[in-house]
Amino acid sequence: MSRQAGCGIGCGTVLALIVLAALALSLLDSAGENAEPTPARARSRVAPSPAQPTTYRLRYLVRVRGHADITYATPDGGTEQVNGYYGDWDKVYDGVPAGFVAVLLAQQEGSGEISCIIQLNGETWKQATSRGEYAICDVSGVVGR
Repeated sequence: MSRQAGCGIGCGTVLALIVLAALALSLLDSAGENAEPTPARARSRVAPSPAQPTTYRLRYLVRVRGHADITYATPDGGTEQVNGYYGDWDKVYDGVPAGFVAVLLAQQEGSGEISCIIQLNGETWKQATSRGEYAICDVSGVVGR
């Protein structure tokens, strides 16, 4: 019997390995790994922006001389009220999620000045001041925006 020209099983295995290696390199290149930066790729890369926090330390503050009625939103979706509180007041919540609608409302009993302040992570975020007889202040906003 005469042998036919060709490689047989050995050549087929080598050819299959070459095809698999080329496929793997093609996939890596399309994902941007191990690829040489071309001018088009270099232009499309943007420096990552600092990530926004996903949770915040929320602090409500009311500054008043005298008594005040205070109403505020809680992170669990409720509303709480403190009536006739004397002097400055604050309430802190840790782990407040982005998207929470923070609301603080206060009315002074009598006359004078009253301020409502919301802080996020120690920084004043929202603030309002009112003066006069039974003055009212309110502040609100969507946390993380």
